[in-house]
Amino acid sequence: MKKKLLYSVILLVMIIFAVCSLLFAGFGDAIKRSTQINTIEITRRSDSKVLILSDKGTIKKFVDAINNCEKTDGKIDIRANDYFVKIDYKDKTSSEYMLWVGNDNTKGVLMKNDKTWFISEKSNTIFKEILKENTYFTYISREI
Repeated sequence: MKKKLLYSVILLVMIIFAVCSLLFAGFGDAIKRSTQINTIEITRRSDSKVLILSDKGTIKKFVDAINNCEKTDGKIDIRANDYFVKIDYKDKTSSEYMLWVGNDNTKGVLMKNDKTWFISEKSNTIFKEILKENTYFTYISREI
């Protein structure tokens, strides 16, 4: 009897561990781990200037900021996005997002298709730091 109970407890712990691993490994459909990313291309909507992040430290900082967000199921009515974000992965796939960086009195927002996340104040600060005006933007001429 004790042996059967012990096996049941071990099985339950393994199942819980597997479920938690799946939940935390991919953050649903947000961003894969930063080590799987080649570059992040950020296009500023207002003037079509492009910033390409390729430094692993900056990529990790940017991805951590995105993954520190709160998913919402509700639809929101919002102005045009500030940035388009394209993440190119090492396996040659990519993901595209729309990003709104929050102001002092508003939350930032991240959208992908019909999924929406609110960005924390801490993440907004990180985005502002990475995207600040004195950051070098490379101009790529194209229509948005």
